[in-house]
Amino acid sequence: MKKLLLILTIISLSLFANAQKAPIKFGNVSLADLQMLSYDKDTSAAAVILCDYGFYNSGNYEFTRTLRIKILKKEGYHYADQIFETKFKSKISGYTYNLENGQIVKEKLSNKSIFEERVYEDYTRMRVSMPNVRVGSVIDIEYLDDRLPSVWYFQNNIPILWSELVIEKSPYIKYRKKHFGFTSFLINTDDRWVTKDVPAFINEPYINSAKNYISKFEIEITEINYPGFYKTYNNSWAEVSNNLISSEYFGGAISNSNFLNTLVHEISSVGFTKEEKIDAAYKAIKKIKWNGHNNVFTSTKFLSDVYQNTYGNSADINLILHMLLSRLGIETGLVVLSTRDNGIVYPYSVTMDKLNHVIVYAQIDSVPYLIDASEAYHPWNVLPEKCLNGLGQLILNKKIAPYNIEADKKEKLVSFSNIELSTDMTLKGNAKKYRYDYAAVDFRKHYKTYTSEEDYIEELKALNKDLKIDSYAIQNIDNLNEGIVEDCNLASKTKPNANSQEIFLTIPYSDELKSNPFKQEKRRLPINFPYATDYTDVINITVADNIEVVKLPETIKLKLPENGATFMFQATQLNNQIVIKYKFTIDKLVFDPSEYQDLKDFYNAISKKLSETILLKKI
Repeated sequence: MKKLLLILTIISLSLFANAQKAPIKFGNVSLADLQMLSYDKDTSAAAVILCDYGFYNSGNYEFTRTLRIKILKKEGYHYADQIFETKFKSKISGYTYNLENGQIVKEKLSNKSIFEERVYEDYTRMRVSMPNVRVGSVIDIEYLDDRLPSVWYFQNNIPILWSELVIEKSPYIKYRKKHFGFTSFLINTDDRWVTKDVPAFINEPYINSAKNYISKFEIEITEINYPGFYKTYNNSWAEVSNNLISSEYFGGAISNSNFLNTLVHEISSVGFTKEEKIDAAYKAIKKIKWNGHNNVFTSTKFLSDVYQNTYGNSADINLILHMLLSRLGIETGLVVLSTRDNGIVYPYSVTMDKLNHVIVYAQIDSVPYLIDASEAYHPWNVLPEKCLNGLGQLILNKKIAPYNIEADKKEKLVSFSNIELSTDMTLKGNAKKYRYDYAAVDFRKHYKTYTSEEDYIEELKALNKDLKIDSYAIQNIDNLNEGIVEDCNLASKTKPNANSQEIFLTIPYSDELKSNPFKQEKRRLPINFPYATDYTDVINITVADNIEVVKLPETIKLKLPENGATFMFQATQLNNQIVIKYKFTIDKLVFDPSEYQDLKDFYNAISKKLSETILLKKI
């Protein structure tokens, strides 16, 4: 074998003796780089990547990456923390360079500042925290790995002056790469790709993931073939499924569920329906706290340890739920996917590297459910937003098939207000707000950031300075299966236009639609809403006898083509009662950039309508 490797090395070296010279040399930082105060093409940049160079040597099957970053502002400090796909700390080197009294001073990256994170099986990555970083620093990092990179970015959230990837041709290794993004190449050959002066990627509201649009290559090895060894890798979804099932950190991890025996008995003995069994199992498994890491592979071969320690990654939690539901007589499978922030898996694409999450498929009387127990504030039948990312792959009864993952719930919000405008021109009343499904999930996440209900009420008071909150109550904040109800008694602190004959009354709508989220002039990327939206607001205003209603806002109905979004507003009066009602819906989840102006105008019209006042007059 050693003789064979030597022959392969000699062949490869002879084939690529004239390899392209590297654009930078690790450890050779110029004075000009350190004296750089800003980036003239983007003076707002907090940092800039001076060079990102990757080279795969087919002679020794080693990949080398050299990364050099200039820190321009304090906001760029976090670019000193990097994640690298390599197995060994010893293969990472780094220096931080600073200019002190006109002299270049460098500080070496310590092994203590390199943290190993095992992703699955023998696949690890390293987290690096560079030392002594300040405004003006230049960071130089180099690492080696014996694998091709799974992704190479030609664009980042900060500008890149030079990005270059070289993958030497080899008769023994085949790979596929997919190109994403809109950046053009300075050099584009069969084995070398270069971009220059690439601007920072600008995020836009409501995109599914920047990773779907940022310029990059996604790379996967498909075949290794040299004398005495041949193996293919993930050339079909069936092959992906087989690799998952045969892995000790997926199929092997769910082979023994004896540690669930007691829990199975407890749930089975109650006489639940199948839906109630799912709910009971889901609540039991949610006692395992998610460590914040999404993964398609478990963190250990022994899920009994995770169950006992009540702490694990998303695969740990959902594979245990899968085992429990199976033991409870529920037909179950598993859906592997790429999370929303990780980018979509295209229908024509076969990939293992892109998969980073797994959820449970359950079926009751031919009705399918998708369940993810990793998130804290979701009921079992509301799938987390991170999962709503197009196609996944369903593994059921040892077969694999594409499965479209989409929300079957909405962001639903209903508000009712009863307001009295008294003879002395003060307002008082009651407001109730009902939040369901994704609206309830979002509220729970926000509410739990406060240390107590009192702190939350203080924040409400701070945001509504013109109102006095006499009482506030909330229901079902911890009951995930129920909608949240807020009940608030309030009054105005001041008299609106008290000394004027004419009174312009501002209507106390809910906050959700008061501003337009689409403010930029043009849109480059599709608008992607994760789920449908349904808002209803009803306000009853009782006016005192000494006040006359002069003018109400006019009724309008707005809708986008194919009823993708609708808005209905109506204000009516009967005697001294004013009833205002609006309903807002979004049912179309993806809008093309060509539809952006229509969507922006739609939101602008809503904001304008909700800013209108009621004209009143004293009698």
